[in-house]
Amino acid sequence: MGRDGTIKRAQELIQRPVSVIETYHNGALPQINSFLSVDKDNVIVGAMKNSEDGDDLIIRLYETSKVATDATITLPQWGRTIKTTFGPCEIKTFRVSKDASVPVCEVNMIEW
Repeated sequence: MGRDGTIKRAQELIQRPVSVIETYHNGALPQINSFLSVDKDNVIVGAMKNSEDGDDLIIRLYETSKVATDATITLPQWGRTIKTTFGPCEIKTFRVSKDASVPVCEVNMIEW
């Protein structure tokens, strides 16, 4: 979080939670699941979307405390983990292929 958590708290207020009401049913997925997690509070996920030119996943994150930070981003459903270091206030964008044999790569903001 920012030094006092302002940035994270502001995002929590601005972005309303999305709730999906679902009943119990047979299926392969658990009733509760996480699509993505970040192990540091001062690293915020700013965007997550499909790539412009395929089925890859684009994830954009940024550091909010003005502190260099080692972070781990986990995508359990894709079986992928990204370990990276953020500089103070750094923005990073990653391209993640569904094919686990293709390494995760850092790209610029226009996905190159």
